[in-house]
Amino acid sequence: MKCEVLAIGGSPAEKAEAHHDISQLLPHVALIAEAELHLLGAPIRDTAIGSHLHAKLRKFNDMCSPLGSIDPQSALYLLRHSLSAPRLVYFLRCCRAFNWAEELNIIDDFFKKILENILNVTIDTERWEQVSLPIYHGGLGVRSVLDLSTSAYTSSLIATENLIKDILPKSRHLGLGREIAAQQAQFQVDNENLRKQKFLDELICSKKRTHYSKQRQNLFKKPVFCLRAIL
Repeated sequence: MKCEVLAIGGSPAEKAEAHHDISQLLPHVALIAEAELHLLGAPIRDTAIGSHLHAKLRKFNDMCSPLGSIDPQSALYLLRHSLSAPRLVYFLRCCRAFNWAEELNIIDDFFKKILENILNVTIDTERWEQVSLPIYHGGLGVRSVLDLSTSAYTSSLIATENLIKDILPKSRHLGLGREIAAQQAQFQVDNENLRKQKFLDELICSKKRTHYSKQRQNLFKKPVFCLRAIL
């Protein structure tokens, strides 16, 4: 049987004393830090999200290393469908990873570099905006985990609202209600659609594609204007 102990609250000295007393009673118990606390692969406390994302990145580095030794088409297929965002969807649905944008951007940059090696091209920030869209939106389907983080967590939160209320004491329901209201204000859709990750992701992708298209139009307006001036 695996037993773990985490001391929450108190001074460092009090925590050390508590760990010592428990170790005397349970010699083989594992004393863990708050950043290591997780259940079924998902961090239990928000303070552990950052360290878990760094651990995920190390695993991605190990898994993606062999992609350079196979043909590009197979490597792209594996990256798109397995060795990138799909392996993080469960994690993103279980915690507020969107609050760790810096760590998510680091993971996105890693996927972008792997994709550059596969395609033998340079992908700048502007092109990544398009590449990270789904294929039916004109991208390559190698999704941005930063883009997915909000829709994944929000849909999971709304879909499990009743279960969360059954588990948590009523004193915590007010905080849950505030969090749900904040997500409703962000997406401005009804709860029926708010619980559907695909629907929320479609909203984000459509907005992103529109923004990218406008950028491209503005980029091509300048050369045309110069040409007209010369003529």
